[in-house]
Amino acid sequence: MTTSGTVTPPARLKVQLLFDAETAVHLEESPLSEDRRSERQTDGRVLFRATVANTQRLRWWLLGFGDRVEVLGPPVLREEIARTLSNAVQRYHAEDGRLQLLSGLRQGALARHAGQGAVEGGEQLIEQGLQAAFEGTQQIRRPGPER
Repeated sequence: MTTSGTVTPPARLKVQLLFDAETAVHLEESPLSEDRRSERQTDGRVLFRATVANTQRLRWWLLGFGDRVEVLGPPVLREEIARTLSNAVQRYHAEDGRLQLLSGLRQGALARHAGQGAVEGGEQLIEQGLQAAFEGTQQIRRPGPER
């Protein structure tokens, strides 16, 4: 909405999207725009070019394809999607570290409960869990690109 109160359409982007072959087949059912063009690549993937609304809905749509799409352009959209996916990977790695810690603690407690001979193995599992958790938190703290 402008300062005068009129509604303005969202800005448009000329996107270049590279889809895997399976996903590209389904895109025929939902055209991106009137000026959409597609080109099958030698590796089976399909390059889509289209002018689309620059909206949050576009971003959610693209992220919903996961690793089945690559945003080639415009560079600002490619960087934004890459940053979002990178943040998600860091979050999952941190979660993996916490899960390994809990698993190591649980297995260590069970080993201690099972008998004295298993205590050494239990302590080793706890140490591995703590190391995995530490590595996960290091990835979260690692500074990313400035926004």
